[in-house]
Amino acid sequence: MYNDSFGNSLKRGYLGLPVAIRTIITINVVVFLLQILGGNSFLVPALAFNPDLTTALLQPWRLVTYMFLHAGGFHLIFNMLWLWWMGRSVEQTLGPRTFCVIYFGSGIGGALLDIVFAQFLGINLRDRCFRGCFRYYGSFCHAFPPHADHALFTAPD
Repeated sequence: MYNDSFGNSLKRGYLGLPVAIRTIITINVVVFLLQILGGNSFLVPALAFNPDLTTALLQPWRLVTYMFLHAGGFHLIFNMLWLWWMGRSVEQTLGPRTFCVIYFGSGIGGALLDIVFAQFLGINLRDRCFRGCFRYYGSFCHAFPPHADHALFTAPD
């Protein structure tokens, strides 16, 4: 019988995560804790994504920083579970650098697509789920091309 404390198990599991995913999860949790500790009134207005073209041009950091903001505990937990579940295979297959390029590229791409929808089509996709799904699904399809035939924008082989 294996006898280990919950803390040791948690630490071993955390340290066993691929390096990029571990770093992204850590940043997300730290930012969320700052939000909880009263930074929500400062962090959200300064870092949240706004599909307004003027805001995007004058405050380009929002194209990245919105990826680390969460509306609540369940939002954070399920996003991190999704990142761990899908991202682990992608990072182990492609490596941490390529994973980060895909992760941040997809997040920025989703935000830019949101700007296009808002500015030129008059559709406001304020739901962050769209941008998050764009990021995760894009990275998974890039890492595992046989699954890409289920993507919306590609035709099956």
